[in-house]
Amino acid sequence: MNQAILIRIINQEIKDLQDILLSFNDSDPPHPVSLELCESKIKNLSDELKLLKEIAHPAKQESAHLPESDEQNQQQRIEQEQERLRKEEESRRLEAERIAKQQELEQKEREQEQERLRKEEESRRLEAERIAKQHELEQKEREQEQERLRKEEESRRLEAERLAKQQELEQKEREQEQERLRKEEESRRVEAERLAKQQELEQKERELKRVLHEEELNRLQQRRITEDENESRESTKIKSKKDPKSSGKVLGEELGTHKKSLHDLLSENTSNKALATQFKQLPVTDIHKAIPLNDRIWFIRDLFDQQPELYQQTIEDLNRSESLHAALEYLQSRFDWDSDSKVVEKFLRILSRKF
Repeated sequence: MNQAILIRIINQEIKDLQDILLSFNDSDPPHPVSLELCESKIKNLSDELKLLKEIAHPAKQESAHLPESDEQNQQQRIEQEQERLRKEEESRRLEAERIAKQQELEQKEREQEQERLRKEEESRRLEAERIAKQHELEQKEREQEQERLRKEEESRRLEAERLAKQQELEQKEREQEQERLRKEEESRRVEAERLAKQQELEQKERELKRVLHEEELNRLQQRRITEDENESRESTKIKSKKDPKSSGKVLGEELGTHKKSLHDLLSENTSNKALATQFKQLPVTDIHKAIPLNDRIWFIRDLFDQQPELYQQTIEDLNRSESLHAALEYLQSRFDWDSDSKVVEKFLRILSRKF
């Protein structure tokens, strides 16, 4: 029974020694306490093996004549050894706990040291990054400053160009204003010349009207003489009605022989050289513009049967005529005007100024 207990104690000692040896590693040196514990375990194993040897192989003579008191002493020694082993076991457990705590503290210290080194490394890295960022910011600030200076230089250059262009525009505006004033002066001069010419033309037109009026009076006087002669001939014909076939013409044919065409009337009006010269001095390009308002109303009323549209269309067609002959042909083909009337004579007089 004692031998079995001793064997269990030896196995436990061997197991504890094996656990301590397995805790050693190649990277870190063994702790002095662990080495002392291993040495104590080995001594205990040596003593326990000796005791096991004595129990397993006692001397024959001693075992034959062993008194009962020696057996009791042996039993007490075994118990004392068990108590010692128990205390040693408790001491080893406490020592193991102390070593584990110490190792844990050392591990924590190593971890803290590693954490401190890591933090220092992180701090150095952050400081390097801060310095790099600071350098980068300084570089950016230098670049921004250079860009600002470049933009200021560009702005000054653009401002100088703008001022130059503005001065150039102002110079052009001054020149344009001078040119405008010169043109206005020229326009006023031309307008004065036009007014002078217009006044001269109006004077000539008044002179022409006076001449035409005198011509008209002469013509009317001549017409009265002709009419008196015609009336005397008519009275003669009435008296000779006894033989109406002898005349060979009816009254209408007789009167028709005295009706003048537009060509004849225009030829009579332009037979006088002085009068023709007056017409040539007053040319017109647009018949409509050459007709005063009062004459226009007169023409529409007496020549175009109160039809302004017919008047307007006729004036446009006459403006497109290539010659005076074509214009007269056009009028004769469309209208049956009395060539002896003053309104026809007035209209033809204006028409002749177009050609």
